[in-house]
Amino acid sequence: MASCGVLLPSHDYYAVGVARIGDRIHIYAPLCDGEQVVGVEAIDNQAAAKVPDFDPTSMRFTYWKVADPTEAPIAEGWITLGDSSGYRTTTIEAGSNIGLPEFVGITLRLNVKGGGSTRWRT
Repeated sequence: MASCGVLLPSHDYYAVGVARIGDRIHIYAPLCDGEQVVGVEAIDNQAAAKVPDFDPTSMRFTYWKVADPTEAPIAEGWITLGDSSGYRTTTIEAGSNIGLPEFVGITLRLNVKGGGSTRWRT
């Protein structure tokens, strides 16, 4: 299954799978051939939407931010929200900046073979 054909009307958004298993939230982001997840950021979408001209680089509403997965399943799109153990870099530990938001927005930074990096939001 590839997200290439599962884009929503805006090319900035695509569909992912989400499941709560026990006390953890798991995300599956179907990727296209040649894509790898290289970074993940979870933000409070509702709070950010209330701020005119919100600057996502401020990390003001960031719940969790990590980069450089060390495990193949993560790079392939299998992500456990807030679990930093499979990443080389943790910019914001889960919950250290804000609590788990009711409406979580996930930004994935993807490495595309032959095309550099791109960002897709859900």
